Amino acid sequence: MNSQSVNALKVGLVGFGSWPRQAYLPAIKLRNDIEIISVAASSDKTLKLAKSILGESLKTYKETSYIPDLSLDAVFIALPNRKLTDEALSSYLDMRSPPHIFVEAPFTLDTHLYHSSQNFDLSSYPIVHVDLELTHLPIIEAIIKIINERNLLEINNVQVSLKCNWAKSWGIDKKQIKHKILEISTWYIDIVHYLLKKHGFHRSDSINSVSDKNNSYIGEIILNYDSLCGAVSTGIWKYDFDSEHPFSVHIELSGKNFNVKGDLISGELNIQTNGLSTQYSFPSKNPDIYTTGISESIESFVNGIRENKQTKTDMSFYADVLKIQDSIFSKT
Repeated sequence: MNSQSVNALKVGLVGFGSWPRQAYLPAIKLRNDIEIISVAASSDKTLKLAKSILGESLKTYKETSYIPDLSLDAVFIALPNRKLTDEALSSYLDMRSPPHIFVEAPFTLDTHLYHSSQNFDLSSYPIVHVDLELTHLPIIEAIIKIINERNLLEINNVQVSLKCNWAKSWGIDKKQIKHKILEISTWYIDIVHYLLKKHGFHRSDSINSVSDKNNSYIGEIILNYDSLCGAVSTGIWKYDFDSEHPFSVHIELSGKNFNVKGDLISGELNIQTNGLSTQYSFPSKNPDIYTTGISESIESFVNGIRENKQTKTDMSFYADVLKIQDSIFSKT
């Protein structure tokens, strides 16, 4: 790990499974402003592994979703299911002076959690950052900037397309497929919602979810948006979990006299306006395609702490995503 800066954030990891090890550690090791000083995990084996990776001076806590260390500046919560994440998040939000929180979705944003996150006095107000990492990719902000600079504001639709081969390892029934796909939608409908919201659109109640008649792993979710000036737009998440592609995510925006196509994994972007095409490249910092956006998500979190400002995927934004998912679930 790089030598730590004088003002490095002291961080605890709540959970040390495959995702924190694969995603967080490589990204944090490239930084000198984060120092992992403690880990909570469910087994002695995992805690032993954590010490072998992070050093014998690491403080470890077994079978707990809460690290009792008041010296922590921030915690990263990455637990294997919604129930455990809810418990961990509640433990921290109920503190008088909680640390800043980086949390993996999904979790249940009930009334208690939401209002707890909104009602701190300024002296103890934490940054609560939900790790919707693809929304933090540089290509997303680049799209917004280019559209604004070129005054391409009449957006007809935004489509995010996921192709992967994950279904081959699931082995679940049709009812479980619906819940699985809805849960995974968290990381894709948020991109659609963020881009349209940034351009003045508000989601209407109209939602449609369509699955392939012959393959429940293939389908799309269609969200309708409108604006105060009467403009309408459509947000679409297309998914194919039975693809030969290991993992690919593409985005397309279309509007009056323009079309935008981007590859979120490679960062390649093509803008066509009035028949003219321009190529751009906005690569992610993560060489591992499955952790694309993690470095940028952590960067947003750290910047939020330094600037005392909530990030773009805060609890309020996550509440929007959950409302969309609730609407989808009620209509499918």
